[in-house]
Amino acid sequence: MMNEDLARGKDMTGADDETKTLASTVARQILLLVSDSTVDADACKEAALTHLESIKTGNVGVLSQVLFLLVAKDWPLQVRIYASKMLQDLVKLRWDELSSSEQMDISSASFELMSELAAANPFEECEMKSETITLVAEMFEKEGVEMWQESFLSLVSLSSSGPLQAELALKVVKRLSEHHMKELEDNKDSNLFQELPDILVWLHDLLEKHFGDAKNAEGRDKVELAKQHSDAVVACLNAINSLTEWAPVPDFAEYKIIDQCASLLSSSEFCRLACMFFTLISSRERPTDDASGAEFDSTIIHICKMMVSLGSTNLHYIFTDSSAIALYLKQMLWFFEHYKFDLHYESLFFWLVGGHCLNQQIIIFLRYKEVKLTLASGSLTGVDGLFNLRPQGS
Repeated sequence: MMNEDLARGKDMTGADDETKTLASTVARQILLLVSDSTVDADACKEAALTHLESIKTGNVGVLSQVLFLLVAKDWPLQVRIYASKMLQDLVKLRWDELSSSEQMDISSASFELMSELAAANPFEECEMKSETITLVAEMFEKEGVEMWQESFLSLVSLSSSGPLQAELALKVVKRLSEHHMKELEDNKDSNLFQELPDILVWLHDLLEKHFGDAKNAEGRDKVELAKQHSDAVVACLNAINSLTEWAPVPDFAEYKIIDQCASLLSSSEFCRLACMFFTLISSRERPTDDASGAEFDSTIIHICKMMVSLGSTNLHYIFTDSSAIALYLKQMLWFFEHYKFDLHYESLFFWLVGGHCLNQQIIIFLRYKEVKLTLASGSLTGVDGLFNLRPQGS
């Protein structure tokens, strides 16, 4: 009877007990569908699937109420995950059927769910966190400009609650950036590009805050808190690195992302992801128009100068991470071999002015630590020959 009422679209708004009863019915069907029982398994699962499919096409407002009940921590994990996937389908396929107030309710409930999950057991809730990140990202993709901006403010507010919440919020941005890349391939536009300046300012502030907080917690021997802030820094760098695939390169300079990432190059914990940022930025194609091309050139030269400065003063930090030194040296050789004289000239200071001691360390490290670099053919030989710094006895 409950299923028939929902399928017919009966208005059940405000009927708490009835909605909870329906949620229990749906939960039983989900458990039947995902169970490993072998007794009449095929028939039971087929009936459960048919039941759930009919519910998916029922009253969309009631459906959202039921599903948000089922993602609560009181239910078994299998039920919560399945309900979360159903919510994603609801947002993706039936968003336009919802009234504006219903859309706002779903948005608020989604952020509340994300906040609850952030504070939950990280091991038990890992899969639910991933599903909720997908849900919130799907919601962003369906929203108009005005509601998108409101949801972004909710995301910023969530991130200010603590490092655990910030980590989830940043993973949403990474998911949105990846989706934006697909939109670009299909020649579609998204709200993400329009809001990019605000996003970059926010990312800069989060990166600066959580890096500082991680060091502060580490200095006070707050191991777990330091790890939480470090995880937020990693999530922020991953989000930024995703944006480097498509966001205008000069924007990273204008909103101080480049400066902030450069400061992380001297951190043994984050230097690999920071190096990856500069590698990804430098691999972008130069714009063809004169104005954008000039801005691009200026930004890349700025990056080169920063990396030269790092190599001349703090290279020992990067040497603690074999993958980081691989990325760093690959990038410096890319600058050195670049057809633009300005880049070649700036990078030359690293190889020449950096000092024989640093160059000796580089060659010894490459030989005896067996770092595997994907470099242009002959690059290492060229460097070795350029400085004539073979270790004694080699």
